[in-house]
Amino acid sequence: MTNNPDNVAALERYGIRFVERGPHVLPSDGHNERYLRTKANRSGRFQ
Repeated sequence: MTNNPDNVAALERYGIRFVERGPHVLPSDGHNERYLRTKANRSGRFQ
């Protein structure tokens, strides 16, 4: 499982095809909110 489109593209280059792609979204909590916010700001993918 991945939310990273670069990982999907890399696998497709090796002939692995996807029939479906869905996000895996988990709720944030008091332990990971800061980490998730930082990751979103740095990568731009999760906004």
